Amino acid sequence: MYKSLLFFFLIAGTSLCAQHTISGPFSPSADFKWVMAYQLKPSSQEYVTAGPVKNGNLELVMPKTAEAGLYRMVYAIPTDEFYFDVIYSGKEDIQLAFNTSNGVSFTSSEENGTYLAYLKEINAAEKKLADYYANGQKEKAKFNAIVNDLEQTQYSFETKSEGMIAHNFIKANRPYIPLQQESPEQYELSKKEHFFDELDFNNPILQSSGFLMDKAGTFVFSSASSNLTEFAQEEEVQENLKILNTKIIGVDALFKARLFEKLWLETTKLKMGTSSDLIYNNYLLPLSKTNAQKEIRDITDKIELDNRLRIGAMAPEIRWKDKGTDRKLSDLSGAQNYVVLFWSSTCSHCLKEVPELYTELKDSKKAQVLALGLEDDDISWKAESAKLTGFTHVLGLGKWENEYVYLYNVHQTPTYFVLDAQKRIVAKPSDLDELLSFLKK
Repeated sequence: MYKSLLFFFLIAGTSLCAQHTISGPFSPSADFKWVMAYQLKPSSQEYVTAGPVKNGNLELVMPKTAEAGLYRMVYAIPTDEFYFDVIYSGKEDIQLAFNTSNGVSFTSSEENGTYLAYLKEINAAEKKLADYYANGQKEKAKFNAIVNDLEQTQYSFETKSEGMIAHNFIKANRPYIPLQQESPEQYELSKKEHFFDELDFNNPILQSSGFLMDKAGTFVFSSASSNLTEFAQEEEVQENLKILNTKIIGVDALFKARLFEKLWLETTKLKMGTSSDLIYNNYLLPLSKTNAQKEIRDITDKIELDNRLRIGAMAPEIRWKDKGTDRKLSDLSGAQNYVVLFWSSTCSHCLKEVPELYTELKDSKKAQVLALGLEDDDISWKAESAKLTGFTHVLGLGKWENEYVYLYNVHQTPTYFVLDAQKRIVAKPSDLDELLSFLKK
C-alpha cells in the first residue's frame, strides 16, 4: 500500500521558471496527488521539482536550469519503490500516460519513444535468433535473413538516435550478432565472450541509470547454466564475477562498490553464501580499504553487520564478570537453545514482556536466557533482575552507547536472538510471541 506525495511536496518547494513540461494522465486518478522529479547522477539523485496531479492529469513544469539527463519520477512512498524513469533532453515537452497496472507509456517524446521502440524491435529480432537455435534449425538462408534483420534493426536505431541521450543506451545494448552460422553451444559461448564489447562502464549517463547494473547482473547470473548442479552453478557465478571485475578496472570506486553491493544482495537472495562472501571479501573490502569515501564504508559496514548476525553465524561473544569470575557466552552449556535478551529495567515494554518470558521458561530444561540490561546505572536493574533468578544477568552500562548495542545492532528493547547449543544464531524473533512459538517447536 503506497501513500501519495501531498505532504512531501508541501515541505519540498518548487521552481516555476518553466522551459518544458512533463504531462499526462495518471490512473486511477484518486491515487495520485503530486509527482516529484529527481535528476539521476552516477552517485546520487537530486530533487529538481514537482507537479500536481489534478483530476488525474500531471502537469509538471521543468525549471530552465534543469539539465538534460535521466529523471526519476516519484509518485508515492516508499520513494525507492514507486517511480519510473524518463529521459529529459531539455529540447521537448514530454507527454506520457501512467497507470498502476501497465506502468508508463509515452504519447509524445522523441527521446523516450525512440528508445522504447528500439527495445521492442531489437528484442523481437533477438528472439527470432534464439528460436532458430532452440528449434534446431540449420537453414542458412533463414539464418542469414534473421541476422541481417538484427543488424539492420540495430544500425537503424543507432543512426536514428545519433545526438540523443537515448543513443547511449541503444549503442551499449548492441547484441552479439554472429557473422556466420554457429552451433547452439558455440553461439552461447560467443555471446558471453562478446558481452562487454559495447558496454562503457565509465559512461556517466549509463552510470546514472540502472542499465549497467542490470547488464552486470545478467552476465553474472543468467549465463550460469541451469543444467549444472547448485554447487557448479555457484562456481560459474564466481567465475563470472572475476571476469566482470576485470572489465571495470578504472571505474569510479563508489559506482563499483554499489555495483558489487547489488550483486551481493542478489547472491544473498539466491542463498549463494560462498559467492556473497567472495563479493564482500575480494571486491568490496579492498575498495573500502583503498578509498576514504564514507558511502563505500557504509556499504561494507552494512554487509559486515549482516554477516555477523545472519542465520547460521556464530553469535558475537559477550563477556562479563560474575562475582569476580570472568564469564562469556560461548562457555554457557546445558541447553538446546540460548536466548540472548537485550532489555532495560526502565523500559515499559520490557517490564511487561520479560516477566512473561520468565514465567514461560522457568521450568524449561531446554532453553537458557542471557539477559543483558542496557542501563544508565544499576539501581533499578538490581531490583528488577532480582525477580528473574533463573536468567543469567549481564549489566550493560552506557545503555545505547554500550559496545553490545553496536555488536548486535540493537535499536529497541526488548530484542531477542535465539542460539543453538553451539551458539549459532538460529532465529531473530521480532516479538515475544514469535520467540515463544520458535522455542515450542
